[in-house]
Amino acid sequence: MSKPGAEPASENRFPAFLVLWGSQTLSLFGTMVTQFAANVWLVRDLYPLPTQKPQLALALTALGIASTAPLIFGMPLAGAFADRHDRQRILVVANSVLAVLTAMLVALSFAHRLTLPLAALLLVLYAFASSFHSAAFDSSYGRFVAPDELPRAGGMMMTSYALAQ
Repeated sequence: MSKPGAEPASENRFPAFLVLWGSQTLSLFGTMVTQFAANVWLVRDLYPLPTQKPQLALALTALGIASTAPLIFGMPLAGAFADRHDRQRILVVANSVLAVLTAMLVALSFAHRLTLPLAALLLVLYAFASSFHSAAFDSSYGRFVAPDELPRAGGMMMTSYALAQ
């Protein structure tokens, strides 16, 4: 029984976190498959010849930088932005942008219109949008889990990141 004026007992929202965690884990696998597919595209379609190894090495490096540099430089900005704005809206917008960018990569690849500069640009945008998604998602665990379950939730997400990679 609670006293009048006392805060209601918090409900267990961990099952809701489990749904979010499962969907985020699938999304992480999709992200990694997309990045792997970009590398396969380089090897199979753009630079398939043994004499093109130097160009392939440069292209792999360019896509690697395009996929990681925006995360390094975008995360501080995204974290500050997520702290000051509606995280749910950030997640919806970031997921929408990521879906459009993925569809563009796939469509351009199937149409044989994808070029290295265009792939690099799309991956830069993808990584930048991912930084906002990650900042909003990682800072919203507290809405779903009790404070004593935050380490468990964080550990589950770190496991997902590690498995996806």
